[in-house]
Amino acid sequence: MRLAITVASAALFASLCLGPQSQAADRATVYQHAGLGPSGKPSIAVIPPQPQTIDELKELRLKQLFRRVPRAKEAVEKVAEKIRQSYSTSDSREMACTQRLERLFYQLVMATGTLSEDRLNEAADLLSDLAGPYKQPSEAELEQLRERYKKVCAQLDDLIFVKDLEPALHAHDRLIVRTAVGIWDRNKIEAELQKLAESIPKAPDIPYGRSELLRNLEGKRLLPPVKGGYIGISTDGAWLGENLFVSTDRPSVGILEEATGSAMQLESISLPVQSSDGNPIDLEQADRPWTDFPFSPPISLWMKTRLLEGHVPVVCFNLLDRQPSPNYNSYSPCYQPGLGKPPHPVGAYDRGPKVGNDASKIQSIQDVLDGKLDDYFRHNFQLIAAMKAPVLVCLFDGFDQSAAASAFGSDGRTPYYLLVDPKLTKLPAEKLTAEVLQKLSKGTLVKDIGAELRNQYGDPSVPDGPERVRDAWKRIHGIATASGATNVSLAACAGALHGNKKALAGQPLAGAQDWNKLEFYWPGEGVLDWFGITDVWADAGKVKGTFSFADCLDGFIQEVRNSNWRSTPLIVHDIAPAREDPLNEDKWINAWFSELLPASFPELRACLVSFPEALTLWAPDGFGAFRRSVTSNPYFKQKARLVPAKQQQASSSQ
Repeated sequence: MRLAITVASAALFASLCLGPQSQAADRATVYQHAGLGPSGKPSIAVIPPQPQTIDELKELRLKQLFRRVPRAKEAVEKVAEKIRQSYSTSDSREMACTQRLERLFYQLVMATGTLSEDRLNEAADLLSDLAGPYKQPSEAELEQLRERYKKVCAQLDDLIFVKDLEPALHAHDRLIVRTAVGIWDRNKIEAELQKLAESIPKAPDIPYGRSELLRNLEGKRLLPPVKGGYIGISTDGAWLGENLFVSTDRPSVGILEEATGSAMQLESISLPVQSSDGNPIDLEQADRPWTDFPFSPPISLWMKTRLLEGHVPVVCFNLLDRQPSPNYNSYSPCYQPGLGKPPHPVGAYDRGPKVGNDASKIQSIQDVLDGKLDDYFRHNFQLIAAMKAPVLVCLFDGFDQSAAASAFGSDGRTPYYLLVDPKLTKLPAEKLTAEVLQKLSKGTLVKDIGAELRNQYGDPSVPDGPERVRDAWKRIHGIATASGATNVSLAACAGALHGNKKALAGQPLAGAQDWNKLEFYWPGEGVLDWFGITDVWADAGKVKGTFSFADCLDGFIQEVRNSNWRSTPLIVHDIAPAREDPLNEDKWINAWFSELLPASFPELRACLVSFPEALTLWAPDGFGAFRRSVTSNPYFKQKARLVPAKQQQASSSQ
């Protein structure tokens, strides 16, 4: 889809596309010149009080930006021209940076209506920087710079609870943004890293207020609210997500907390347990390989910055995907688009070979049961325990999909569909994926064939895949306890559309098989503190090609209500509109936060929204709906309920 922004009498290039979710196949943009008025200032056409089209919304935002920060006009023109020229290049590295630049440019402009004066001026400064030429260092130069970056991150990680590092965190995020779009050369990056390294030891002691906040968190664990529900952020964006940022410069603070006045209790991030070369990825590892960005902070640092803001971090440990997929590359959370999610863009920097379809390098649920990941989880739980503050750990998002579906047979690594249809084993590898996906989409591999799915592991009355997932949770719970991680609450989330067979045509990997029942996953009391569902990318109504809230949640909720899970507090992780549509976000927000949660699904005690990559709040109606339905809604006005860890067991059922 090609869109042009029309701004009367403004010298602009219309480079603002609808965004990756609504036009992933074609991100080309139409650019048009317009003239300046006699005064040299843009003359903007009259805009309706409430924009009726995307073009009108863009005009409104540009008008606000130029009125509040006149110097931004020149930067907008230059950035738009840079994007237009860049799309004519054949350099894949530069093209990837251009895709990120375009999306960042779009976000900056469209968010101007909600930013404070300070943040708006910072955005204008960033726009001026973005207008500069690409100056990407070579891969060899980057390797050296990454080593220096890792040392800086280690300094920040070690001292963040004792030093006031806010200026250093802001400088860190400036580096992240500008290197992500390739506008800093080696010398500039090197100079900024040097400044950072020198400033950290000289920082003053942490302010008293923050030290008191940390002291009050020490030795606590998270409980569900007595009534109502928590609200939080799912930070894993496919473009330039908040999981890369450690300062308060990020949009969720500037828009959700400052502009709307909401209080966020939770903030989540995903961690694949291994990299594309098969090596483990720990919490303290900087330059996370799955991000495809030149620099990224360790998740341990990310967690500590959130604790300093009073947020409870949610870390989701995920196995790599062993399921067939037409988009399969390496990491399930990053490279496979979920419902409505954009495909991961081409990496701006070559980060080495991907795992691809080499299943021998991919660790699975059986590896957890065999103890091959014991040291990995022990080490990471010890890191979390050392923080002495509440952390929610989610194990294997979408556990009813890849994790369980690939955990059958005597080896624990056999996909269930090879047992349901043994003829598939005779197909060559290059034909197997296509054939399986076709059958899955038609719902022909959903039947429960009985003993064949149950007689290779444990209890013969329980399907082997769910039983192995259940036992993996038990094993990891034991490791967390032995590691002294009393501050940890454990959670697990099924994939969206669990139990919905009608959804298989569009989502063939959904956990909707006859054997895939939540009751088979029940690990007993005291293993998981939270249970839930993830990747709920739903439509408030019923638009063709999308799923409604009922499609995504009804099957899951009904199974919970009729099983042992009914007493476990429920969490929805990564919820968002099915498509990027700022002008209709108010309907989605009203339906979810004002109607469904309090009325239809009162069991849901925490909700993490995908922001700002999915829910945008760019339009006035959407922004107003969020303030009414969330900020002013007593259901979400909850303080994080924290109790001493030793009381958790006794209090969890209250």
